[in-house]
Amino acid sequence: MLLSLVGLFCSLIFFAVCDSVSRICKLPVFAALSVALAVIVAFEAVVLNILSLFNMVRAVPLLIVHSLMIGCWGAGCIIAWRRRGHWNFARYLFAWRRIARVRYISSLIPLLIILLLGAVLYPPNNYDSMSYHMARIAHWIQQQSVDYYPTSIDRQNVMGPGAEYLILIPQILAKSDVLANSVQYISYIIVLFSVLFVLRILTVSRELAPLIAILTATAPMAIMQATSTQNDLVAAAMTYAVIISARRLYTGSILRFRLRDFILLGTCLAAGFLVKPTSLLAAGPVLMVGAGHQLVRFTDFKKCIGKSILGIILVLLMGCAVAGPDILRKNSHNVSRYEVYPLFAKWNLARFKNPVAIAAHNIAVPDNPGKLLTGLGYNGPFDNSEVLSIHEDLIGNPFQIMALGLLTTATLLLTPAFIRRKKLILPYFVSLTPLLAWGVFGLIVKDQLWISRLQLPLFFLLPFAFTLPLCLLKGIKSFDFFLKMMISSSAFLALAYALVVAGNNPHRPIKLAHFWGHPPDRTSSYYNNALSEDRFSHQHVLDVARSQGCTKVGLLLGDNSNEYPLTWRLMQEGREAKHIQLGQPTQNEEWPCLYYVEFGQERRLRHRGVRWRTVDGHTYARNLEGRFHQATQEALALTFPVDQHRFVASASKVLLEPSAEGVIVRALNADPQLFLPEIVQLSAEWLVGEVVLVSPAETVVQVFYKTGKMPEYSELQSFKQGVSRGENKIYFQIPGNELKGSVRFDPGQAPGEYELKSLIIRPITR
Repeated sequence: MLLSLVGLFCSLIFFAVCDSVSRICKLPVFAALSVALAVIVAFEAVVLNILSLFNMVRAVPLLIVHSLMIGCWGAGCIIAWRRRGHWNFARYLFAWRRIARVRYISSLIPLLIILLLGAVLYPPNNYDSMSYHMARIAHWIQQQSVDYYPTSIDRQNVMGPGAEYLILIPQILAKSDVLANSVQYISYIIVLFSVLFVLRILTVSRELAPLIAILTATAPMAIMQATSTQNDLVAAAMTYAVIISARRLYTGSILRFRLRDFILLGTCLAAGFLVKPTSLLAAGPVLMVGAGHQLVRFTDFKKCIGKSILGIILVLLMGCAVAGPDILRKNSHNVSRYEVYPLFAKWNLARFKNPVAIAAHNIAVPDNPGKLLTGLGYNGPFDNSEVLSIHEDLIGNPFQIMALGLLTTATLLLTPAFIRRKKLILPYFVSLTPLLAWGVFGLIVKDQLWISRLQLPLFFLLPFAFTLPLCLLKGIKSFDFFLKMMISSSAFLALAYALVVAGNNPHRPIKLAHFWGHPPDRTSSYYNNALSEDRFSHQHVLDVARSQGCTKVGLLLGDNSNEYPLTWRLMQEGREAKHIQLGQPTQNEEWPCLYYVEFGQERRLRHRGVRWRTVDGHTYARNLEGRFHQATQEALALTFPVDQHRFVASASKVLLEPSAEGVIVRALNADPQLFLPEIVQLSAEWLVGEVVLVSPAETVVQVFYKTGKMPEYSELQSFKQGVSRGENKIYFQIPGNELKGSVRFDPGQAPGEYELKSLIIRPITR
């Protein structure tokens, strides 16, 4: 029920923003989708950064802010309704009918259904999502802020947070990650509609436009990502948001730009930067060609220059407001990414070969294209071994790269026609924008195994490559049939391959049983893309945390760990998990009551074997006996039978009798309870207790405590210890600074006579 309400609330937010953008900026409804998504990214960035100043990134403040935003939109709708006498529903009906009449688009419905099942049935389990996309969201929720935090996985801080802002809101409100994959899925649909709008601007015929859209949207990497929480589809949506917000560069004069247009462009650029700068690398050449088109159309130089300067100022102001906090954080940490070239260094021959090298990851044929390229004079790297591998980081886009290569080659061969006809100047350069974007991208981003994923926004520029060939061949019947056959065959072959890819995702496979209501196990599915060892070690630390009542787990991980399943599962049980940077003065090494240590990181855990003992090689629990005997102060010391009277008024379901060595606790049922005297607050993170108890049977001793966050006794805040028949010495730990009220001691879970000989509690000192 809560998930449905959160889904409806988020849908209402998106509809409100989309309606506002459509009406204010005079955009068709489906053209406004990508722009609205960019505006939401920008809005969330501003709201979350403001709330983070007060550590208020919580459900109630977010609900209030977004409700106010919806209220403002509703008030605007009422004002507009009073002016016109009705609300303009006609444009929504018109937009729906227009899409419904688009030929061939219905062929994508089976693909969209398969992707929807994958997005909803499976939890996030992409490896990057586990290590930083979703892990950072978990830590933001815990610290109630999107500010940087100590972590051994630096990508959790320095990578663009825009897409994760969109996931964070429903995850906080719903307290679930069921809706997490939907951000990429919705972005995929938005990009599809944006492609159709751009094709209409490029005056592509109604017969060819849907075929080109299908060919573009069925890029295998897009299919793989549409069910994940990666961010390249959101980045592609940001690319189209920038292009659509700057559409007047192509469809009119810069003098027609209004202040709202510049503000909108600045918002989209800032949102693109926050999501992923690759979106701006893809959109940049399209903007440059449009700006060049405006330069040759200047009729009033002074007005145009003045308008341009004002526009640049507004764009920069919006960029500072939206992306400024993230830029400041990055500068303060001075972290550079190895995936990109330095901007002002290493301009060598290998770098200029890189645009060719990154194309290799999408070329499936011939068997050895390197030989062909060597014959053409290229002797650089060319790895196409993983093109057909159905893997969300490695799969290539063979149909799309072939179409892009053929169209770009055709455009370059048609250069003489462009020179002779001035009307073809703009179509010529528009057709080359994918090539220009590819070159800029290749000069900035290094070749790497997962480069085809980063290239995804570039492949969504494919419609632009059709511009000049379609302009020249328009009306030539001899080529018209041939062109339709080529595009339609490529589109439907790509669609067939996309269906195969969508159904056979190794980490989120779709099976017939899923259609009959048999979903995959969600907890197990977190580990579909991880080592089985992670699943067992995560489960073990959860079990130990439950038995010891530990609500604070420290993480000692490597720089690329499968962290999210552990952190989120701990959070679902009401526990916290934090990276502990041992040795740093800002880190409290005594904060956790357990440590989860990834293999190879044991050396970082100081006092291992003395203060911390291993449970299974990954889980390290506090050495309670050693820490107890090391402590010198006493927070509470009860000796019996002298202190028997201190229990009399606070015992439940027991009878107390003195004995020679202690006090007899006669349990009247299976739930005996003793309430300890309140402990005077000490400046200690943890308290360790020692109990000497004679048990009548094999049972479980349990210690309950209350804190300010949870002022009730509960299983979450309890320490369990199994005991055998006879005398036992039990050690337990409870929080110090957070402790509220009396500690409850249950000597066993069976009726009978227990003999309590002593109970001492001491504070842990560092």
